[in-house]
Amino acid sequence: MAACESMLWTMSAETRLVVDVENLQVRPRGPAIAGIWFEKDNEAFPAAGWSDFVIVILSWLANALVTTIRGNGGRVRVRFMDGPYAVDVATSAEMLRFTFVSLDKEIGGGEAEINPFVLTFTAQAGKILHACRSQRWWSADADRLDSLLGDLKRAVRTG
Repeated sequence: MAACESMLWTMSAETRLVVDVENLQVRPRGPAIAGIWFEKDNEAFPAAGWSDFVIVILSWLANALVTTIRGNGGRVRVRFMDGPYAVDVATSAEMLRFTFVSLDKEIGGGEAEINPFVLTFTAQAGKILHACRSQRWWSADADRLDSLLGDLKRAVRTG
């Protein structure tokens, strides 16, 4: 999906995060790269197959989730490393609200129930961290993500 600016998003279907563990690429002194994007119905943001610094993005998303679930921030923006794309994360009751942004303009959004989204998120992030360990790749960003996953689980329990 090349033209994110032209997508029309509705809030009817559950939004999910896709992390492509199978295509993880690590370099000795570089970031871990894998597919990471949001999906709802048959649409994707920023695009299906989007490849980015997966550990960094997951860390930022985990931090945004912890912050919003604990009620410490109304809306937290998470930028993708590549391109002009970002997602704003907010909570409302038991729902996560995502606003998809391109070139600093809102182009759509989605939502998901907090508990199922966090459960899936932590499982996906755990798989990425496991794959990084298996490939003998680790970084300060991986340590941060690992720590944030614990914070996120505690935030959901104490909500």
